[in-house]
Amino acid sequence: MRRSAASEEQPQDLKYLPIGMQTFGDLVEGNFVYVDKTEQIHRLLRKSKGRYFLSRPRRFGKSLLISTLEALFQGKQKLFKNLWIGKEGRWDWSKQYPVIRLDLSRVANENAKHLQQGLCRAVRKMAALHKVELGPSSVPSDLLEDLIERLAQDEQVVVLIDEYDKPLVDNLGEGSLETAKANRAVLKKFYGALKDDKNLRFLFITGVSKFAQTSVFSELNNLDDLTLSERAAELVGYTDSELRENFAGHIDRLAQKLGQDRQEVLGWVQKWYNGYRFSEKDARVYNPFTTLLLFENRNFSSYWYKTGTPTFLLHLIDRQPQQERNFVGYEVPDRRFQEAWDVERLELLPLLVQTGYLTIEDCRRVETNELLYRVHYPNLEVEQAFVEQLAEYRCAPKRTALVHALREEDLKAYFEQMEAIIEGIPYQMRQRDRGKGLWEGFYHTLFHLINDRAGLFPHSEVSSHHGRIDAVIHTKTRIYLFELKADATTPQEAVRQIKDTKTYKPYLDEEKYNGKPITLVGVSFKRFRSHGKIDWAAEELIPR
Repeated sequence: MRRSAASEEQPQDLKYLPIGMQTFGDLVEGNFVYVDKTEQIHRLLRKSKGRYFLSRPRRFGKSLLISTLEALFQGKQKLFKNLWIGKEGRWDWSKQYPVIRLDLSRVANENAKHLQQGLCRAVRKMAALHKVELGPSSVPSDLLEDLIERLAQDEQVVVLIDEYDKPLVDNLGEGSLETAKANRAVLKKFYGALKDDKNLRFLFITGVSKFAQTSVFSELNNLDDLTLSERAAELVGYTDSELRENFAGHIDRLAQKLGQDRQEVLGWVQKWYNGYRFSEKDARVYNPFTTLLLFENRNFSSYWYKTGTPTFLLHLIDRQPQQERNFVGYEVPDRRFQEAWDVERLELLPLLVQTGYLTIEDCRRVETNELLYRVHYPNLEVEQAFVEQLAEYRCAPKRTALVHALREEDLKAYFEQMEAIIEGIPYQMRQRDRGKGLWEGFYHTLFHLINDRAGLFPHSEVSSHHGRIDAVIHTKTRIYLFELKADATTPQEAVRQIKDTKTYKPYLDEEKYNGKPITLVGVSFKRFRSHGKIDWAAEELIPR
C-alpha cells in the first residue's frame, strides 16, 4: 500500500493519501482518506435489475468505484460501518451475491488472438475464485455465459467490468486500426454473453470512451448510460465541499509550506485541478489522482497529464481544418455525445470531453428544446499541458524540415519552416502591445528556442571585442551568423551591420573553424506581426 512520501513528517491524526489505490478494503482498513460516495451508489442499487454504463477519464476513480460495488454485493459490512450506507436499515447485509469482476486493462490486446486468450484466462480465474470448474471451450463468451449460469443456480449474479474499452483505445493509432476492428469483433461477441437478463442482479461497465452500442454492445441495448446523467455527476471525482471536508489537514499543510493563506491556496487548488463537469447539472469535480499528488508533494504540477496522452488523439486533432483547431468555446449538440463514436469514425469534441482534455463549461437549450454543451479546458493543469504538448506535436515535422533546410544550405526553405512554426503560436500572444526592445527580445527568444529544440544548437548573444552577434549556428559545412531585428530595420541593413562592426572576424580563424564558409544573415520580424512573413537577406563571406 502506498502512503504519502511525506508521511514521516505529517501529523499522526492525518489519514494517509490513497494515491494509486484501487482496492476499497485496503483503503478503509489502512487508515487512508476515503471520500464517502455510498449514498450516491445506493441510489443506483435500489433497482432490482440495475444495468449501467459509465464513461469517465482515466485515473478518475472508476476502479475504486468498481471495488466498492464488489465489497457491497459481497456483504462486507465491516468495511462500511463508518460510511453512509453502513447505517442501520440502508443495506441488506444478509444477502451476498456472487460477483464476477473483470478488469480489461490487465488483458493482453496486441491482437485478436491474444485478446481472446486473455479473456479466457480472466474468466477462468474468476471461476476458480468461485470454485467452479468450466468446460474446455476456448471461446471467451461461452466461458462467461457458462460461469454466469452456474453461479446463478444459487443466487443472481453481479457482473462488474472495468476498462471495457482498453483493447480498442490501445489500438487507435496509425497502423493499428485493423487490430482495433478485430478486437472490437471479439468484444462484441464477449459482451453478448451478458444479454440474458434473468441471471443478473446487477451489471456495471466502465471505460474511458463511449463506443457506439451497435459496434460493441449490440446485444446490450438496455444499458442505462450514466455518462451525462445528473445521477452520476458527482459519483467519481471530488466536489469542492468533499475536498474541504476530507482533506482539511492536508490543505493546511500545503498552505503552511507555500506560506500562503488557506483561502488563497484553496483558490489555486481550484484553478489547477477543479472544473470537470459531466452533466446539465452544474456540478464540478476535481480529478482525484492529480489532487492527491498535489497534497503529497505539496507542489503544483501537471500530475494527471504527465501520465500520458494517446498519440492518436494528437493526430486526430492535427487532421482538423486549421479554423477548427481552437476548439474551446464550441457548442456541441447533446446528440453528438449520445451517439458516441466508432473506431472508423472518431468524433473529436465528444472524444476530448470523454478523455478529460475538455469538459462541459456551460449548456443551454435552444428553441427546439435541444441541449447544447459549450466545451472548454477543465482547469489550468490540462490547459497548460495540453496546449504545450499539442504545439510540440505539431511543430515536430516542421523542426525536422527546418534542420534539413539549413544543412542543405537552403535558407528560403529554412525561413518558410520558421514562419510555419511561429504561425502556430496563438495570435493574441504575438499581438500584445510591446515596445521595440520587448518585441526584439520576444523574437530573439523564439528564434533561439525553435532552433535549439530542432537540434541546431544555436549560440545566442555571442560577444567578442568587435561587438555582439545575435545568433550563431554551426553546421558541418557552414557557419551562419544572424542579426535579428523587429523594428523598421531592413534585413539588408542588418547584414551591413554585421559587416560594419566586423563581428564576423573571430570566425575567420581557419585553424579553429576548419576554413568553413560563413554566411551573414539579416532577419527582420517586422512584417510577421501583420503578414506572417519573415524578411531576410543573406550574403556569403569568403574567409581571407
